[in-house]
Amino acid sequence: MVNMRKIIFIIFAWACLAGCSKVDLDVLRADRLSREAQKYSREAIRLYQDVLALRLNAKKADSIRLKLGKLYFQTGDHAAAVEMLRKLDSKESRPWLSQALFKNTDFTGALEAFNRSGEQGSPEYLYYYGLTLEKNNLYDKALHIFSGIRMDPAFGARARARIVAINLDSSHGLFSGVEDEVKNIIRDSADVGKYPEASGLYLLAEDDITLTPDHREVIESHYVIKVLNDRGKEKFAEVVLQYDSTYEKLDLEYARTIKPDGSVVTVGDKNIRDVSLYLNFPLYSNARARIISMPEVTDGAVIEYKVKLSRSKLPNKKDFDTTYWLQNDEPILLQRCSIRVPKNISLKYKIINGDYNTFGFDMKPKIREVGDTTVYSLEFKDVPQIIPEPMMPSLAKVNPYVLFSTFDSWQDIYEWWRGLYKDKAIADESIKAKVADLTKDKKTQDEKLRAIYNFCATDIRYVAVEYGDAGYEPHKASEIFKNKYGDCKDKAILLITMLKEAAIDAFPVLISTQDSFQTQEDVPSLLFNHAIAATIVAGKLIFMDVTGNTVSFSDLPVGDQDRTTLVFFQNKFELVKTPLFASEHNRMLTEMKIKVKADESIDAIRKAEAQGSFLQAQRYWFKFTMPALIEEGLKQKIRGIADSAILKGYVIKNVEDLDKSVVLLYEFSAPQYFKRAGMSRILGQLAAIDTSVLLKDTRLYPIEFAGLSIQEERIEVELPGSLAVKYMPPPVRLDTKWFYFSCNYDIVNKTILRFSYEYKIKERVVSVSEYAEYKKAIEEIVPLVNQQVVLEVVDKLKEQ
Repeated sequence: MVNMRKIIFIIFAWACLAGCSKVDLDVLRADRLSREAQKYSREAIRLYQDVLALRLNAKKADSIRLKLGKLYFQTGDHAAAVEMLRKLDSKESRPWLSQALFKNTDFTGALEAFNRSGEQGSPEYLYYYGLTLEKNNLYDKALHIFSGIRMDPAFGARARARIVAINLDSSHGLFSGVEDEVKNIIRDSADVGKYPEASGLYLLAEDDITLTPDHREVIESHYVIKVLNDRGKEKFAEVVLQYDSTYEKLDLEYARTIKPDGSVVTVGDKNIRDVSLYLNFPLYSNARARIISMPEVTDGAVIEYKVKLSRSKLPNKKDFDTTYWLQNDEPILLQRCSIRVPKNISLKYKIINGDYNTFGFDMKPKIREVGDTTVYSLEFKDVPQIIPEPMMPSLAKVNPYVLFSTFDSWQDIYEWWRGLYKDKAIADESIKAKVADLTKDKKTQDEKLRAIYNFCATDIRYVAVEYGDAGYEPHKASEIFKNKYGDCKDKAILLITMLKEAAIDAFPVLISTQDSFQTQEDVPSLLFNHAIAATIVAGKLIFMDVTGNTVSFSDLPVGDQDRTTLVFFQNKFELVKTPLFASEHNRMLTEMKIKVKADESIDAIRKAEAQGSFLQAQRYWFKFTMPALIEEGLKQKIRGIADSAILKGYVIKNVEDLDKSVVLLYEFSAPQYFKRAGMSRILGQLAAIDTSVLLKDTRLYPIEFAGLSIQEERIEVELPGSLAVKYMPPPVRLDTKWFYFSCNYDIVNKTILRFSYEYKIKERVVSVSEYAEYKKAIEEIVPLVNQQVVLEVVDKLKEQ
């Protein structure tokens, strides 16, 4: 003790001579005591553990476990506390276990433990009980618990704060807390009659993006939306804010409903939920959403919320990109965006889809310097909504937007992402064994390729997480193989890993699909929403998308076609466009033979065989539809051919074999095939052409087909001697820039009526300027196509 006093005296004397204040001295003493406390705690834990290693009676051992569990909890090792306290089941241990489970973020387990312990306990215990109830969305009971301790000297203030946070607060005056600008915008938005198509009005849409000098991104968003009708209530009453919990923090500054009379209802925690977007897939639990249920939303009400998203780590630790749309699916009265970057960072920008900016908005950012920051800003007023048109392209192709990016080059992106995946594409023993098993009977590279591709496509479940939504870094191939599921980037990495093990080179590919942004070669960015793979066969690059478990090798989903991709070769990158498959690649052929009996009943057999995109869709239907519903669908199909038709049987071949076409064969009969008109018989219309896309006289947006394709129909009708052809429509043939159409009727030996039909899409897009000509071409042939075969009853005519 004397020595310790001497040490303290020497320290105090030295501190005084050095000019240190009492604060400095207190900090020195606190540091020493903290080190000693940690030392003594570690020693106490060791001694408890040593005692537990001895042979103790059960009562003594439980007493030691409780002391050790409490010590773990008090020193912040909550996982160890849970492990130790779970071994006990006593009135004294349960409160500690409950709080340890809460601290260890096991909120479900904590709730069970708290419920077992009950509502009697210390204010600290009850406070954490209330927090646990909140985490499990049991707000009413949480309020009850907090109310019981609201006057406690230590935890009362915290409990009262939680009561305020949970409850809706409608005690404010008119427009209480609402900024003057927002108040004025709301008051000026009274005339909503000029927005007959709208379900809501974006009164204010404001985004402020800051790239900090230490390479973090902060996005502050402020939205004020007026609800106009029931569609608007359905659309806007639930606000969904997505974020990645790994590197992103979402803070809600406030959310409120401003009622038509100006009174304000502030959202409480009871109306907010934070959920995993992919609850059933733990690998992607970091993809989350904050859901705000806005209260008292009625026609004419305004919802307002302000949030801040802080991104602590940029994709490559220094760069970012973003887009800013001009239009939305609702009108926007005022929208503005500011992007702040350090002055030493170059921010590139590009205006895209500018041809659709027919409103005269200036989309070139205003640039100014503020201190050490360069600010890029945009502001638009009274922006019309986008009114959808049948078969229009995706909004990414027609909505004007500005792309911003700080990435210097595609090489930078290549080097960064290659660094993320190269150590993940390593085969463990399980993968090696599987590859050996898949390829053991395969003699050629093509056979090995297909075997591994088919396995990854069909045996590894696809979790539909867009690239970037759950982060950019793939999981290890061994982890994906073990779990048997993965998102697009994970499935691509597993595929190239397994191919590499079979001595086949393959490469990851980043792609933006048809419904997303087009890659801009002159502005490097990460606006990809998908990942696939590629390999080289006979000197040709073949793209592979194993997220589609009905897509055959060397085929692609239509969304992947004709898109600029970033291919990660071994030592270089290339921007390569995926193929747009020719019409002949996507083919649906239907053949039907109908035998008409003397009583005019029929027996028929129909066969459908598909290729390309039709094959993908057909295989998906057969693979994932309940057999009873497949049969029901076929019954509906034959009833469209003949009234009261009866399905006699059907066969489906090759559904599970990705290397073969799916074949559907079915037979049916019907008591009557023709429509009767006296002595005449009218054959149901066999040819048709879709005119639903031609409803508008003019269009604002092009027509875009999913892909190029050919649909063919061949029908043979065997007639009885009692029927003869009275009228047969003439052949129809039209060959345009966009499509080829033909239908033809023919009679052979007076008893065989043959019909053939072909519709070939030759161009994917019909531009706005071409629409009138396209519409005229189709409408001119519709009357010819709609004609029908007329037969007459021969035998009865002879009798008369």
